[in-house]
Amino acid sequence: MDNKNLIPKNYFKKLFGEKVKNNKVFVDWFSGNISFPTKRTDNKMINWDGVFERIFMYENVIEIENGKILKISEQQNYVDLKDGIDRLDRENITQAIFDRIKNYNWTKKDKFDCSELYTVTIGEKGKVTNVIMTEY
Repeated sequence: MDNKNLIPKNYFKKLFGEKVKNNKVFVDWFSGNISFPTKRTDNKMINWDGVFERIFMYENVIEIENGKILKISEQQNYVDLKDGIDRLDRENITQAIFDRIKNYNWTKKDKFDCSELYTVTIGEKGKVTNVIMTEY
């Protein structure tokens, strides 16, 4: 059974009304970036949130404003910095971040709780530059 049979013929018209032209919809309300992995033999996933977001070493990025494509480019999402944290070494990254956090210059220790979530900013030189308690 073909999936097209499950969608009523007038589905787009019911959903988008007058925005439908030639059975297509111009999404002029969308502005943002859409990215997807670049097809390369040396491309690999470097981060995954475990549910939705996957980040690849090389990605194609489409920049869109009000439904119009402004730019299509290739983005490299990993740079190996001397003395920086090696994000490709999955086994040691947690330990590398923890070591830097425990040596961070905490100014208000009573304001932090180990059971909370934190946003850790790693600067250009691979060092922790800021730690804040993440708000939900």
